[in-house]
Amino acid sequence: MPDAMPPTSGLSDWQLKLSYFYVSNKLLLRKLLVLLLVIINCVFWGYSIAGLASWALDNDRLTKQTQGLMFSDSGVLSTLEAMKPQPLNLSSVEVFSGNGNLYDLMADVVNPNSSWFATFDYTFAGGNATATKFSSFVLPGQHKVLLDLGRSMAAAQLEVSNVKWQKITDYLAIRNVRERFTIENTEFLPAPQIGDPSRVRFTIKNDSSYSYWEAGVVILLSNGGSTVGVNFTTIPQFKSGEQRTIELNWTKAISQADTVEVLPEINYLDANNIMPPASS
Repeated sequence: MPDAMPPTSGLSDWQLKLSYFYVSNKLLLRKLLVLLLVIINCVFWGYSIAGLASWALDNDRLTKQTQGLMFSDSGVLSTLEAMKPQPLNLSSVEVFSGNGNLYDLMADVVNPNSSWFATFDYTFAGGNATATKFSSFVLPGQHKVLLDLGRSMAAAQLEVSNVKWQKITDYLAIRNVRERFTIENTEFLPAPQIGDPSRVRFTIKNDSSYSYWEAGVVILLSNGGSTVGVNFTTIPQFKSGEQRTIELNWTKAISQADTVEVLPEINYLDANNIMPPASS
């Protein structure tokens, strides 16, 4: 039977020297490895502590700066305050008698901001009748009429809630393109006989290149400079270039009106109200 080969017979000289070095210095190498791990651990902990200290110092500095701004006389806070939208201006309520024991209520809302668009809810609260909540909008800089028609109680005050603001960039350019509606041939038609309603007739044209799913129109009748009646109608699918003749009955007979004011109320800032070209 041949002699067994020694286990190191297949190793080269440098491998034998490396093995001998490892066996001779195994304890020292283990200590060096432990020392290296301790050093690495200390480095990581030192970095973490330094970062935490830096954050604490920065946070303290930022807090002091914020407090300094809050209690200083600098113009930073006044500038930030000036950039916020100013609240809506609301008028008192006007009441017009309608048919029977019903009343029409009207109030004005003014948006004093030139680049902020507002949506909101409103009610004419007061009296014993249940107030109906309406949703509306007011364009930047717009003076708008709010109505509640055919109400059973006359006493009321305007309450606005859930106001939401949206910043509109370059609003004047948008308005010049989209707010292009022509009102013509406005005519007040008194009741021809007792018991018949008064009527208003007018023509409205959409001169813009946009079509709208819904277009609201407020009609105000005045006589001698005083408003004597209010009404509202909706025009569905008011397409670009389209002209419509609207005839609207009043709920009561109005004997005389020397001025008919037609106010389009079209939310052309709402993308959901703009008809796509395929539907136009």
